[in-house]
Amino acid sequence: MTLYPKLSAETNIDMQAGCFVRFVYGGEDDFFPHSHDYYEVFIIVKGTVPHMVKEKVQYLPEGSLVFIRPDDIHSHMCTDPESVFINLTFTRETTKMLFAYLFDESKAHEMLSCDMPPMVFLDKTSKKKLVSQINELNIENWQDKNALKIRMRTILVNIFSHFATSLPETTDNTLPLWLIELTNKMAKPENFILGTKKMIDLSKKSREHLSRSFKKYYGVTITDYLNSLRVNYASNLFTEYSKKKTALLPTFSEIITNN
Repeated sequence: MTLYPKLSAETNIDMQAGCFVRFVYGGEDDFFPHSHDYYEVFIIVKGTVPHMVKEKVQYLPEGSLVFIRPDDIHSHMCTDPESVFINLTFTRETTKMLFAYLFDESKAHEMLSCDMPPMVFLDKTSKKKLVSQINELNIENWQDKNALKIRMRTILVNIFSHFATSLPETTDNTLPLWLIELTNKMAKPENFILGTKKMIDLSKKSREHLSRSFKKYYGVTITDYLNSLRVNYASNLFTEYSKKKTALLPTFSEIITNN
């Protein structure tokens, strides 16, 4: 049996604030398989991020929000240089308070004991709002640990509200290999722009079976999943187009020189 390192809260969390936030950019880091004695959530902000958990690889598209428990052995593989995700870590004490506030006993037990880490998808608006909240932490006075703790807990309440309202009916979300392969293929623009028919062709499953599987394992409909891929892709194209147009505009110094 392979032994993986177990990371500790004392070295990976600001214990006074009870949390830690990190933005990870594609190509910046590859994380070795590990577990930890604290809790973690991460959100895919841009691109697709391969995530290995319990030796299974999931290809997570933009908007994926994942809850990692202590003893979940996982790692991220930042193979896409354009990908971005946010990692938030927090203590057991914080998690206990959040769960007592948001979940009944049976739902809390499901969240904490299901085989694979609970995962939901955020639409573009929800993702943008959450990222904006996290960005605001950068203007918080990091010396005021109490204020930082309150702000962070507010963000975590928002995060876990998504799990409370959007989590699939069953959190036994051990992804079938065929579904992992399908979502990897559907992340490509040449496939998702063709919609449901292409998905059915690639999966060799009926529409009804696909619908049940996406609802069970991802907590979304096929339509919502495809729309999320399309909207994020269109948004990224627009952003890149805007950057290129801005780069073509003359600078102030160039205008002065030309005049």
